[in-house]
Amino acid sequence: MTWDPVHEGRRAFDCCFRAFCEPGASIVGVPRPMMRENLREDLAAGVLLALLDPGIRLAVVGTDETRRLAETICSMTGALLSSIGEAAFVLVTDGANESVAGRAFRGTPLQPERGATVIYAGSWPSVAVTLTSPGRARDETLALPIPVAELDDFARVNADGPCGVDALIVDGPSLRGLPRGVAITRVKQAA
Repeated sequence: MTWDPVHEGRRAFDCCFRAFCEPGASIVGVPRPMMRENLREDLAAGVLLALLDPGIRLAVVGTDETRRLAETICSMTGALLSSIGEAAFVLVTDGANESVAGRAFRGTPLQPERGATVIYAGSWPSVAVTLTSPGRARDETLALPIPVAELDDFARVNADGPCGVDALIVDGPSLRGLPRGVAITRVKQAA
């Protein structure tokens, strides 16, 4: 691994920032720490290496291999593994067999910004959605690789803001951000 925490960490952080500033946009350029051959998991590792600090809590939902990846990331950053409800960040990969968005910490009315950020990095089929963002003149329709039930939970927990959860979605070689202020509606498929 050849991860430079200063330069590559800053580039990864910048990609995350741009993803949240441009909800749903495809942001490229997240540096890879080369910890995994799986592109999605490796990009998620780069995101976590940029965002985690000592004492920050991380939960993992996925395979045993993903858990080992998270343990390595925690040893490098000083972050702590925890349960979904106590985590500031939650990594969800293939092999996930439980709902995350509905169980993640949503912040408090006085501190909604403390809501968790869920990072989805799996090879799920894409779901067509419409995003409605504050400050945007028109809605945007796009496809997101996220489990349908998880997408529905994400939309539900963010429906009544300001509390909620944010999401970063690793979509092949790019990153997409869904801040809690974005309304998501699944596009109904024609019968």
